[in-house]
Amino acid sequence: MTVLNWALLAAAAAPILAATTVVLLLTLTALAVLPPVEPAERVTLLDVLERK
Repeated sequence: MTVLNWALLAAAAAPILAATTVVLLLTLTALAVLPPVEPAERVTLLDVLERK
């Protein structure tokens, strides 16, 4: 491939790589900052009917 083709390929791939990097950074930041989520208590249909 010529230098021009490599430059065009790099120009096309740059936004995709940048967007992927931003998504990864935001995800890692959210996982580091947000508190861990406790699993919710399972509620069965019998539990709902017994409460009535």
